[in-house]
Amino acid sequence: STPGTLVAVKRSLLAVLAAWLVVGVLRQGMPPQRYAGFSEAAAQLLSDQRFLHSGFLVSSNASGEGAFIAEVAAREARPGHIVLRANKMLASMSWSGNIYQPRYRTPEEVQEYLEGVPVAVLVLDVTQGQPRTEHQRLLEAAVSRYPGRWRLIGAYPQKGPASPRGAEVRAFALVGRASEPPRKIRVDLTEQLGRSVGD
Repeated sequence: STPGTLVAVKRSLLAVLAAWLVVGVLRQGMPPQRYAGFSEAAAQLLSDQRFLHSGFLVSSNASGEGAFIAEVAAREARPGHIVLRANKMLASMSWSGNIYQPRYRTPEEVQEYLEGVPVAVLVLDVTQGQPRTEHQRLLEAAVSRYPGRWRLIGAYPQKGPASPRGAEVRAFALVGRASEPPRKIRVDLTEQLGRSVGD
């Protein structure tokens, strides 16, 4: 490569980096997008001192889980709460979603996992008529099977223009769980990266 070519490449990289910085600054000044249902759930949980250091697990479709994480992130400085995605922790799937495998087979196994992580709060998308994956069914069954362990602390209708009828997000607290950050977090990304990541 000639010196002129190297200079041009360096200038191009600097221009791209500058563009990223400008976009980052502009994005910080933009009001966060509001996700009805997930927005209210995040606001209540983060304002509750009982869950100051608690771990959350959210169960929805990919966009719903991402929406809740975005709402939590927009409301607190990082590092803050750890939010686990049911799609990642309770199931294994390819990037495209066409290869799917639940990690647990029974509600008892799901409950044991949640208590061992530990997770203090579940945020469940219980929209009526919405297709359920196997791990979502097991998670909801665990909440129903152990009513003495899970307490409903909030229900938040999704009122967006595209929300289907009966769309709702519910938050459940694990009874007796102290405000404690999750531990033993390991995410199996074998299908995506060929390895697991985490502690």
